[in-house]
Amino acid sequence: MAEAGTVALARAAAALVVGAAMGYYFIIVLRPVSVLTPPYSMPLLDALTPIALVLVTTVPATIEGSRPGRSSSQALARLTRE
Repeated sequence: MAEAGTVALARAAAALVVGAAMGYYFIIVLRPVSVLTPPYSMPLLDALTPIALVLVTTVPATIEGSRPGRSSSQALARLTRE
């Protein structure tokens, strides 16, 4: 049992050293990549355009697809004919 305890403690110590080194290098290397500078901002129109495009296509398709008595293939055929 003493041998297993010694191995466990040695592995824990090695894991702490390796983990601390990896964490340090991740912070040093990845911080400039993932942290944005504070003055970054996105214009409202640039954010709303993709949202509006998704809504313009999703809402009619959802309404047409949820009409009772029609299968999805019938709704798709009707949409492609128009």
